[in-house]
Amino acid sequence: MTRERWNGIFVAGVAGVMLAAPAAATLTPVDKCASKKLTAQSNHFNQTMNCNTKTKLETPDPACVQKATDKLTTSFTNAEKPGACIVEGDAADIAAMDITVVQDVVATVKPPGSAAPKPQTKCAVTKATAASKENTGNTKCQKGNLSTPSDSLLRFCLAGAKDKAETTFTKAEAPGACATTGDAAVVTLKIEDHRKAIVHALVPPTPTPTAGPTPTPCTGFIDNGDGTITNCATHLMWEKKDDAGGIHDMDNSYGWSISLGSGPDGSVFSNFLDTLNTLPCFAGHCDWRLPELAELQGIIDLGAAGCGTGQPCVASVFNSSCMAGCSVATCSCNGAGFYYWTNTAFTSSVVYTVYFNNGDYIGFPTTSPAHARAVRSLP
Repeated sequence: MTRERWNGIFVAGVAGVMLAAPAAATLTPVDKCASKKLTAQSNHFNQTMNCNTKTKLETPDPACVQKATDKLTTSFTNAEKPGACIVEGDAADIAAMDITVVQDVVATVKPPGSAAPKPQTKCAVTKATAASKENTGNTKCQKGNLSTPSDSLLRFCLAGAKDKAETTFTKAEAPGACATTGDAAVVTLKIEDHRKAIVHALVPPTPTPTAGPTPTPCTGFIDNGDGTITNCATHLMWEKKDDAGGIHDMDNSYGWSISLGSGPDGSVFSNFLDTLNTLPCFAGHCDWRLPELAELQGIIDLGAAGCGTGQPCVASVFNSSCMAGCSVATCSCNGAGFYYWTNTAFTSSVVYTVYFNNGDYIGFPTTSPAHARAVRSLP
């Protein structure tokens, strides 16, 4: 099994199991506060859920719930003492958010009535516990993203926590004793939405870069003459593809990962993107990445000449003067029957690709070969 260490977190296998917390020494004082509060919130969520599972998902002991909230309040107060926290005195709000989501999860998985058969109650408790563990996993993923932000690794890590919860739900339902079935997607969505709300409340936003000179107004797609294309509408700069046999050749294909579940460690990262981002870097920029699904869909043009009948369904600037041996300086290529990688994961072992023969998108196993077009965000 391949394991990759990311900010002190081991991401392993399809489940993306997190085994260790990130090194606090790499965090700023503000991020240290966020990290401590994230840990306290995760513990509070778990303790509140434990109060519910102790009573077999019947009304929890108020003293148990209050004890968990008191611990959260103490942890938040200690985190705020150095004075580095952007927001202070938010323990009560976070506790209320946790309690609401715990109640919501319990209501989703709990058998109807107050005297459910023991197997049904056991199944519901198992599911509630799995939701609590997913919350813990999400917290570790989020803390790992504080010191060295990486959207692709964060998504992969979160997908691993979600996969593990869904697997537990499936196993719990296998004996046929559960009062509810097929509710994993509902519960994991509640946990993910809760993560986003907690992050919005606790994690400091990325500072907005200082505005530079006003860019020259432009509309549509612009060929910059250096092997790149700018989409003025989306503020994205795209790599052009050619047929010259080098790193930009449209026929090159890459794996997204070395093995299923091993994360973004395939040749599209280690070969393709690393080459573009090695000094002096392609077109003088060292921040090339894979596009998100929505970004890559933004260059689709279903009205392009020949779309669906042998020509790619792509804006004409991405498919002009393409012929054998041409370079990005003289042509722009995009094969019709090519699947192009995105950076949008469906699961930890499946990532979306875009098929330019008709503009559709489909999930590919991360070890499958697909083509790649790099992109970067403009200021």
